[in-house]
Amino acid sequence: MRTRVMRTALLAATAWMLSVAAAAEAPLTAADKRKVVEQLSATLESNYVFADKAKAITAALRTHLDAGRYDRASDKRALASALSEDLVAASGDLHFFVGVDPAFVADFAARKDPVRAAALREQDRREQARDNFGFTDLRRLDGNIAYVSLSNFADPELGYDAATAAMRFIENSDAVIYDLRYNNGGHLEMAQLLASQLFRGDKDQELFDYYYIEDGRRVALGQWVLPALPARRLTGKPVYVLTGSTSFSAAEWFAYTLKKLGRATLVGERTAGGAHPVDRKPVGTDFFVQVPIGQIHDPVERGDFEGKGVIPDHATPSI
Repeated sequence: MRTRVMRTALLAATAWMLSVAAAAEAPLTAADKRKVVEQLSATLESNYVFADKAKAITAALRTHLDAGRYDRASDKRALASALSEDLVAASGDLHFFVGVDPAFVADFAARKDPVRAAALREQDRREQARDNFGFTDLRRLDGNIAYVSLSNFADPELGYDAATAAMRFIENSDAVIYDLRYNNGGHLEMAQLLASQLFRGDKDQELFDYYYIEDGRRVALGQWVLPALPARRLTGKPVYVLTGSTSFSAAEWFAYTLKKLGRATLVGERTAGGAHPVDRKPVGTDFFVQVPIGQIHDPVERGDFEGKGVIPDHATPSI
């Protein structure tokens, strides 16, 4: 009985705090909305990978603002939702997203402080550990076939031990299946680490070639098969990648590159089509924008799959 009373009291207190918070948030004025649009425009023009398109996109946002498109957005989340829709519509890029998260904005600034940055890094590690750094299922199937299911590609610096355990688990298999049907992307460096197990280590092989914009500065990188690994390689062993319509970003690149290099057979559905690397940038003190900051090319034809998705070798519905 005491537990039930405490739970009821907690729910009541939570509801009261939420109502107080909602009441405390003053409705956005026209000046507030214009300020957010201008701050968002400046962030896009400094960070969006396609500088020429950035100006056209921000011009579209200002046109929508002047036309009264955001008049009915009475609070921050409603405005963020409308801005997200307009960014995707103006760019055709599914990576765009505007959100409300004052804590993220504060943490973004706090990361300049080494002590605070270390604490936030540990917080990231704990959060990713609860998801086992994306490794949701490891199995040995009949026929000595390894099965690896990944919900996302974690930061390899944080998830290296989990990746090592997975790579060692599959190192003696005769074939491997990577299930990326519900993988929403993540760190390309984790994809590089896992893909490296499928290639020889004594031969140079590029996996990804990309560049990104960092506060107006262009940085070019190439990611290659790693020469040293924590597990034996699966060189020459059959590889299958399961794809779905929700496979996104880094998950798509893992599948796309292995297909281009003739190293894997893709089975499933056409993927979502989000090829560009992204980052979150603060907008004012309350908003953030997820913005494409770079462009990746495959190592064979220097192409990508933005807006088109990765087409499997064998199409079948994902279940």
